[in-house]
Amino acid sequence: MISTQEPRYPESPGRSGTPGRFAAIPRVAALISGVLATACLLWSLSPALSAALGGVRHYLDRYYLYAPDTNLLWAGLTGWLAIGLTGHKRVAWWAMVLYLASWIPVNLTDVVRAHDRHAAIAALAHSAVLLLLILSRSEFGARFRRCAPRPAALSLAAGLLIAAVAGCGVVQVFPGSVPSAAQRALWVVSELTANLLPGTSVSTGTPPFPAQFLVGLFGALAFAAAVLVLHRTRRAEYALTDADEAALRDLLEGPDPTGSIDYLATRRDRELIFTPNGRAAIGYRVEHGICLALGDPIGARDSWPQAVETWQRYAHGFGWRVAVIGASKAAVSVYQRAGLTAMTAGAEAVLDTRSFSLAAPELQPVRQSVARLRKQGVTVRIRRHRDIGTSELARLTVCAEDWRHSETERGYPLPLGRLGDRRDGDCLLIEAVDPDERVLGLLSLVPWGKTGATMELLRRAPDSPAETTDLLIAEFALRAEQHGIHQVSLSFTLFRSVFEAVDRVYTPTVSRAPLAVLRTAAGIARSARTLPLAFSRWWQQARLHRASMRYQPRWVPRYVLCDTPRDLARIAVAAAYAEGLMPGSDARSTAFTYTGRHRTAPEHPSPAPPGTSAAIRESDPEPAPAHRPEQVRVRTGKLERLADANIDPYPLPYPPTHTVAAARRTPRGTTVRVSGRLLRRRDYGGVIFAVVRDWTSDIQLLLDRDRLGRQRLDEFGDLVDLGDLVSVSGQLGYSRRGELSLLVADWRMLGKCLHPLPDKWRGLSDPEVRMRRGYLDLMIDREARELLARRSAVLRTLRDALHDYGFLEVTTPVLQHGPGGSATHSLRTQIDADNTDLHLRVAPELSLKRLCVGGVEKLFELGPGFRNTRADTHQLPEFTLLEAYEAHSDHRRMMTLCRRLVQQAALAANDSMIAMRPTPDGSLAAVDISGEWRVRSMYGALAEEIGIGITPRTPLPELRELCEKADIVPQPGWDAGRTAYALYQRLVVEATREPTFYTDFPSSVSPLARPDRHDGTLAERWDLVAWGIELASGSSELTDPVEQRRRLAAQSRIAADGGRVAMELDEEFLCALEHAMPPTGGLGLGVDRVIMLLTGRPLRETQTFPLVRPR
Repeated sequence: MISTQEPRYPESPGRSGTPGRFAAIPRVAALISGVLATACLLWSLSPALSAALGGVRHYLDRYYLYAPDTNLLWAGLTGWLAIGLTGHKRVAWWAMVLYLASWIPVNLTDVVRAHDRHAAIAALAHSAVLLLLILSRSEFGARFRRCAPRPAALSLAAGLLIAAVAGCGVVQVFPGSVPSAAQRALWVVSELTANLLPGTSVSTGTPPFPAQFLVGLFGALAFAAAVLVLHRTRRAEYALTDADEAALRDLLEGPDPTGSIDYLATRRDRELIFTPNGRAAIGYRVEHGICLALGDPIGARDSWPQAVETWQRYAHGFGWRVAVIGASKAAVSVYQRAGLTAMTAGAEAVLDTRSFSLAAPELQPVRQSVARLRKQGVTVRIRRHRDIGTSELARLTVCAEDWRHSETERGYPLPLGRLGDRRDGDCLLIEAVDPDERVLGLLSLVPWGKTGATMELLRRAPDSPAETTDLLIAEFALRAEQHGIHQVSLSFTLFRSVFEAVDRVYTPTVSRAPLAVLRTAAGIARSARTLPLAFSRWWQQARLHRASMRYQPRWVPRYVLCDTPRDLARIAVAAAYAEGLMPGSDARSTAFTYTGRHRTAPEHPSPAPPGTSAAIRESDPEPAPAHRPEQVRVRTGKLERLADANIDPYPLPYPPTHTVAAARRTPRGTTVRVSGRLLRRRDYGGVIFAVVRDWTSDIQLLLDRDRLGRQRLDEFGDLVDLGDLVSVSGQLGYSRRGELSLLVADWRMLGKCLHPLPDKWRGLSDPEVRMRRGYLDLMIDREARELLARRSAVLRTLRDALHDYGFLEVTTPVLQHGPGGSATHSLRTQIDADNTDLHLRVAPELSLKRLCVGGVEKLFELGPGFRNTRADTHQLPEFTLLEAYEAHSDHRRMMTLCRRLVQQAALAANDSMIAMRPTPDGSLAAVDISGEWRVRSMYGALAEEIGIGITPRTPLPELRELCEKADIVPQPGWDAGRTAYALYQRLVVEATREPTFYTDFPSSVSPLARPDRHDGTLAERWDLVAWGIELASGSSELTDPVEQRRRLAAQSRIAADGGRVAMELDEEFLCALEHAMPPTGGLGLGVDRVIMLLTGRPLRETQTFPLVRPR
């Protein structure tokens, strides 16, 4: 199909990919114009130079071109012409052609009238140059971007008028040799029009140099003001439009991965160019003839090459040089295929929040700063911009502006510059707030794809502590995962190597071509002119780089790309202007408003072709390795040294002949081979003492040069670190001090440890680290190993005891459609494949009872349970429980079974029927738990604690009064039984010490238990309580399906009315129960709580890897 639509970005005429025969004409013309502009500027500033070159200047002025004594306006006009010719501008070509053509009739007139041969030569020269310009017309194909000319024209007219009035005043004061006032005014007009208007030349005299200089200066200022107005008007007209930003945001929210600085393309002082299909775009700014793109193309990666091609074609159509700053490695290859040259220009500091920890030694200064502010009560608040009220956001914006130290101070090298804009609702705002709710500092981050954020603004109040910055960044890094953020871009250090490259490129070389010499000299001049400007605000980059180093980020290389390295200095200045680093830059002028009038986004973007996502994923670069501490890097480096020594750091199995404990029991002189982890080492040069530990025990190693050999001893000393797994063989013997030692004859590496072990004396002193990294605790702490072994012994004993009693171990599902047989809040999950909501079981009770219906008369399950609650001293979100059911039994028999199980577990854990209980001095005391345990009625124990009689018939108002005295807030839906149970939990459970069985619970809190055979308001249920913790519960199970349905329906109504704890109706269980279940007794035992009771350790320490909050 042939399209009749005009291309959005047409190819510029005459700018083909290959140079033509007249390709050098624009450069030569620009060079001549530049030399003339420079010469005119110099002799306009120096009367002596003007006088010295008087003869040459008058000859040029007479025959070739206007060369006045002093005229800064003419210097500016010729300089602007040189810039236009450099950019191959068609308008500059027309100006050159018309100007030269205007000289030919003048010279021909002199030839005819005066037979002036110099005029004839000049006419021939003008004709020849004019012919060359006409022949090279195709080389000047760059267009001039159209814009509203009225502001610039008005500015020029007003400026020239003011200059004319001021100039006339100056010439009237300093007339020089100009005789009359009319001629003086005519001279001013001639100077301000660069002698281009006919009939304005004055030949009767000239004013003195100061008057000439001032008049020329006035004209130059008027011209510069008009150019500035034209530049800003054109930029405002072609800036981002509302439609362009909407299309760009669609690309940013698309499925394609985005870069860390892609969001900054939404700045409204930038311009956008889209591919014709609308699936990719490039953001850029035009500064000093450089079309400067920032970062990677945005959008579908399969459309990146088309985006780069469209952008280049568009830029070349206006005669701009193209350049890219801050490109990532993923985009460099695309830009290079388009003909650009890539150079490493700096690096981006990226912080991985998943591995960030203040415990790292390198972050000690940051950790201390954060600790100081935390002690002062300073907190950190993290919110999305959309979650902040309009008035509050406006107030914070004012604070951020007031805290700026200067107009160019931004707090980050690539600012968005519009804090408070409601379209940036996904941005994050982090505030440091003191105890008086006063904001001390602000940190704003823009989105980086789905799981990243880029720092855009960082400011603090002038009177705030210097540590505020550390607190903002560290607290956000620690809590970033709660907001779905995995990586944060901290800073952007660009152009560290650009100036070295400039020096290399512009080093003069010997060349026979005068043009090459002139080009090299011009390059040096341009570099010398732009380097001081680029360094005027360069200290911000160094400061931000030093600040980022404090957080030990990983550095991702960023690249600058350009047509030729000769443009690097111009690119540096253009980047400084684009980012508001240079005086007079207008990077902040359009932060909130839309000034663009030319939409570039296509009306109907094309859809992505099928299968594109897979291709994109295959082209994604490998993720950069996470930053590692220094000790880890050193140990990782030893892997290569091990390979060089032909030592496999992670070899195949090499089983030991003895455990360490068994080896210690063998006679002296026995040859053994043991394996374990190296815990300590002392190197005395010719002999090394070390301690190795396996699960059973420790043993000292003695490695000496005579027995092991010098090379193997040196390898052990250099390549083996504390924490490494080694296999050593040798004979058992004794050291000189008489300590049992293994005299090592050979050793092997079994596993290289890449992280240092904790302190060998203090161990893991931080409780949080112990919970997060329980494996480290097991490596170095004997008590942790003993606790794990005792837990294993308890689990094994419980299983063996139940097997001995004839119970069958079964397994029931953890994922269930309902919460299971418990009134505790359950954890919910979902299977995405079929959109099914599930619960992680709290207890397996209902599933086990269905097995009882099926005919299993004695059964138990020992496994995990889950509750939706936070961890504390009495409960954990994930726990281990034992449930057992016995047909033809009741709660009394299950009470006896429970006591026997706990006592046998104590025997397995402590070698006797004792429980270890903490004492006030921190030690553990043994408490005998053998024999029979007390059995008490719940109501009797409650009456004893309160001092008044309480029975199941006590009125509800009286129970509520007792709750108020006990600081219990009764819920509106509680009946008398639930209220009495709350009193029991507060007053009786917490006061209980020795193991005690409590019975006679209200039926309203025991929906699955059979009614008491003597009092129907009570249930045949018991609770085992010891030292203020409920350890187990048992009951005679309710087997009446009609009554069970009624109770569960009542519980469901409580849940529907907003009850916090209520069971749900389980139709599968009720259907099974309607098939008849024999009279059954059941018990549930909290295994973690029993282990806590027996060992005296906190509940969370009974689990090797308890659930902890993410960092």
